[in-house]
Amino acid sequence: MNGISHAATALIITRRWPTVPIIPILISVQLVDLIWVVLTLIGIESVHIKENVRSIADVHFEFMPYSHSLFSNVCLAGLVWFVVSKVFNKPAWGLALAIGVISHIILDVATHARDIEVFPVLIHYQIGSGAYSVPFVAFIIELLYCILCWRIFRGNKFALFCLVTLNLLGVSFYFTEISGPEFLITKFPDMFILFIGGQALLGAIVVWWLVKLSKKSDEA
Repeated sequence: MNGISHAATALIITRRWPTVPIIPILISVQLVDLIWVVLTLIGIESVHIKENVRSIADVHFEFMPYSHSLFSNVCLAGLVWFVVSKVFNKPAWGLALAIGVISHIILDVATHARDIEVFPVLIHYQIGSGAYSVPFVAFIIELLYCILCWRIFRGNKFALFCLVTLNLLGVSFYFTEISGPEFLITKFPDMFILFIGGQALLGAIVVWWLVKLSKKSDEA
């Protein structure tokens, strides 16, 4: 799932745990992708990009068992829960952030091709809905999910506009008829890795801002 949708998950979590600061929540929902960016840039994990990229279907996450496996994500979420809840004695924070971490792999399974390892390396069994093989379906899923997050958060119309707009910024990756920056990724494959990182950062900034505006409105 795209970085905007992962960031939108923070709206649900902050609605349920309003005392937990939004920045740690935003880090938790994007932590898996941040790990993926680092591991891919240094060559431990890899992504295969076709010679002529026209949509997200031409990008294959061929090896990412450490950042994106069910087992590693469960372990990471458990570690976050333990450290925050037990070491720092913040049980509400620990539960909220652990849910943020595990939400990432659940959403990725809902959209990715069969490239999500259940158990890294040792047992080669992969899962995924396959929505990215039919990009416009993935786009609809991601857009509807953002709207759902907005609805649960009880955001205003401006917040909805921002979330929809962020999704539309990447529309060329889902519809081959629409031209976008895909040609740059064809020439410079590493740009896709940085694109994922940038998208995660942009989504986090916008969601942080929307939550901040919402709190100011509630206080007024």
